[in-house]
Amino acid sequence: MLLGITILITFAFFAVLMYLNKIPAILSLPIMAVLIGVFAGISPRDIASLVVADGAVRLHVAIVTVLFGSILSQFVSRSGIAETLIKKVAELSGENPFVVSLVMTAIVALLFTVLGGLGSVIMVATIVLPIMLSMGVPRIIVGSLFLLGLSLGGIFNLTNWQLGATYDFGMVKLWGLYSNDTVGQSVAHKELNGNG
Repeated sequence: MLLGITILITFAFFAVLMYLNKIPAILSLPIMAVLIGVFAGISPRDIASLVVADGAVRLHVAIVTVLFGSILSQFVSRSGIAETLIKKVAELSGENPFVVSLVMTAIVALLFTVLGGLGSVIMVATIVLPIMLSMGVPRIIVGSLFLLGLSLGGIFNLTNWQLGATYDFGMVKLWGLYSNDTVGQSVAHKELNGNG
């Protein structure tokens, strides 16, 4: 119980630091992984080999995919492809708010199959939302349609697929279930060494 609370407090602390931009996620996540291992009673040798070394290796495909996905996203953002696409589609959609809303939602979904990150969301929203609002579409519907398009595109985003495909959900260990007694330590030790 105490271990679970300690892990939650650690997570909440670093989540607040990331939210306040005091520490970037690229630093806080490895620090959290190491601290959670320390709190769970894992030996420093096992933390270094299993958490730090093996953790990075297990995510190598996702890391490379995120890098290339980010490069593609920046290319689409900086080259003006997204802005041009949105504006041309808005011009060709006509004066019917329903048609414009439907097409804009489809375009947002299409864009977010390659775009990702908060900057892209802000960029696309600053173009799409005013177009839909100027057509007389109510704000709640505009926001809902934008989020729908964002979510639909995110489903097919290569980066999101690769992260889910790389993570082996069968290997998740709930260290909070192991107590600090000798039985819990021996079970954890057997599983870490592949004997469990």
